[in-house]
Parts: sequence; C-alpha cells; structure tokens
Amino acid sequence: MIFLVIFVLIYWSINAIDAISRSMANDPVPFFILIGFRESTLLIFVSVLFYKWYIRSCYKNFLKITSRREKEIAIYVDNPQELVNKLGAV
Repeated sequence: MIFLVIFVLIYWSINAIDAISRSMANDPVPFFILIGFRESTLLIFVSVLFYKWYIRSCYKNFLKITSRREKEIAIYVDNPQELVNKLGAV
C-alpha cells in the first residue's frame, strides 16, 4: 500500500514539475506565485515550530488531558497537580 502512495506522489510531482516548467517558458508570473507561496508556507511552518519550542521551553511540566473520544491535549503549566485539583479530575 505504501508503495502505491509513493508511486502516486512521484507521478504527481513529475507532472507538477512538467507543468511548471511549461508555464515558465511562456509566462514567468505563475513561477513567482509558486515561489511566493512556498516561501510563505515555509515561514509559517518555521514560525509554528519556533513558537511550540518557545512555549515548551518555558515550562518543565505539562498536563495531558484525554477526552472520551481519545483526543489528547497538552497544557504546559508550572504545577500540573494544582490544575488537576482545580479541574476536579481523577
């Protein structure tokens, strides 16, 4: 199954590169739009990674809450036991 996914991704990327190269030969504007989209996406991705690292570096402890539907959330706090007592959880 994973082989099929990899094959489809490679096939799609080859077609995308071919389409970009053909459009660049006629009009450079789509290429600049692609570069702008890629750079802005990379900037957002790196910003989110830095923000998560920054938040995690301020707190040594975190409280992990799991819902009935098995969804998890991590809350970074100084004293997780205090928050557990306030929430009244087991």
